[in-house]
Amino acid sequence: MNKHPLKFTTFLLIISILTIGCDLQEVYVDEVSHIELTHLSSTRIGLNVYIPIHNPNNINFKITGIDLDVLVNGSEVGKITNSGDVKILKKSSEVYPFPVDVKIAGIVKSAMVLLSLAGKDRAVISVQGDLEIKYPLGKRTLEVASENEVRIL
Repeated sequence: MNKHPLKFTTFLLIISILTIGCDLQEVYVDEVSHIELTHLSSTRIGLNVYIPIHNPNNINFKITGIDLDVLVNGSEVGKITNSGDVKILKKSSEVYPFPVDVKIAGIVKSAMVLLSLAGKDRAVISVQGDLEIKYPLGKRTLEVASENEVRIL
């Protein structure tokens, strides 16, 4: 009789007992603390979005998915769908930067956004959508909604 299945079953039993006692507390996201405009062209807007994330658990998490709509001065400019994996540290309340590159959809929208920014030193940027976090036993989706006045560099 092969002993490997028995070792594997014992390992699963021990892990199950340990995880039953683990109470996963809610990870939550505050309103975006601020947004920096890093670059602006006729087809793209570069942003650093700073999002406070609170993790009261004893495990690290990763932000694996991001789906945020971006509006500049009330005009929808595009979606943020990827910023790479961001590691959320255990027992932390930190503001995490999400560097993003937003593709402006369509020439009409590009012109509207550029005209709304012409001659101004500030713009109102709204971000709303979801962040997906991955932890060892599953996934969870967190909502993000914020509006910030940003200085144009």
